[in-house]
Amino acid sequence: MKKLNLLILAIFASLAIVAHADTSTVTGRWAGTAFANPAFDFNSDGVAARTFSMTAYGQFASVEGVVDSALISIGSCAPGALELQAFGNITFRDRNGNSLFTEVPASAPHLCFDPANPAEVIMVNIVGGTGVYATATGTGSLNVHDVVRMVAFVNVPPFGVVPAPTMVDSHGEFTLNIQ
Repeated sequence: MKKLNLLILAIFASLAIVAHADTSTVTGRWAGTAFANPAFDFNSDGVAARTFSMTAYGQFASVEGVVDSALISIGSCAPGALELQAFGNITFRDRNGNSLFTEVPASAPHLCFDPANPAEVIMVNIVGGTGVYATATGTGSLNVHDVVRMVAFVNVPPFGVVPAPTMVDSHGEFTLNIQ
């Protein structure tokens, strides 16, 4: 009886290890345009969040969502760059219509937006989805190369009047570790 209990315990332990190791890494790219949308201002700073539905290349057909940011500092992360805290939700939609939901966690590293060399990294947590992604978890990163095309000037205390993006040409690469 003791050997049978140990055998059952060993089988369950190995199944748990296999289930935990079942992570797939998906990479891809996107390109499109994001627009400021005054309906979304997650931190009430007067700067509208950007909404987007962009073409994706690879396993996913589109990248959709809304991302806002809070201005943390000017010039502290790099000369002439803006240190930003990102907020938002991003959906990756596959070619069959299934959605993989992600959100930018409050603990994500700040972005360093350098207009002369745009290359920020947004970290996300996978929080489910629809269809084949209904119970998905995991993490991911988006390497963002945004070019600001239009701005509106907004007063953001204590920084004063700053240019806020209203139209952004966006492209980049993503890596998702899906469990």
